[in-house]
Amino acid sequence: FNQALQLKPDFTDAYNGRGLTKSMLGNHKGAIEDYNQALQLKPSFALAYSNRGLAKFYLKDTKGAMADYTQALQLNPHLAVTYSNRGRLKSTLGDHKGALADLNQAVQLSPDVAQFYNDRGLTKLESGDHTGALADFTKAISLKLDFAKAYFNRGMAKSALGSHESAIVDFNNAIRLDPKLTQVYNNRGIEKARTGDSKGAMADFNHAIQAKFELAKAYYNQIGRAHV
Repeated sequence: FNQALQLKPDFTDAYNGRGLTKSMLGNHKGAIEDYNQALQLKPSFALAYSNRGLAKFYLKDTKGAMADYTQALQLNPHLAVTYSNRGRLKSTLGDHKGALADLNQAVQLSPDVAQFYNDRGLTKLESGDHTGALADFTKAISLKLDFAKAYFNRGMAKSALGSHESAIVDFNNAIRLDPKLTQVYNNRGIEKARTGDSKGAMADFNHAIQAKFELAKAYYNQIGRAHV
């Protein structure tokens, strides 16, 4: 991208691409600078608004992210990923009704994208629609069989519905597919405790503690919830 911009300083796609790369590397402020440059050169660049919105979201600038997502969709109402990102942002802000409207639109535009079903499932889970969430996570898994986070999220939905043994199966699959999802151990430990497997629960809580994920919560679970 740097070389492309040296050859053609007004190459808006290169600024957008370099911004994406910076954001993937965790340099969200640098990414925003590139998106700003792209938008200065091409104010109608909907995807640059969308990507800048995501970078702002990562920097916890929710107001700026919402404005950019909305502007992107005004310029191009067919950006499914932007509907999904804005939907998750709305859910984070407590607007579950508005979130579902956006996520439904994302699914309608791109019905074969597993991530959008997963995102909608999360919003349903957060709003208390555990059955609807379960259906969405199952659909996401059917579209992407190695979707570790969808297995984890479906396990959470099953747990909320009281299907603890089945939740453990999903947590097992999440760990098998992505051992780095260390938060799963904490949740699996809770389910094992609820099903009477105190030894297995203790092992999972210890693993969660060792991985330093939500250390205080894991200690609480180890001490106080081994016999839930």
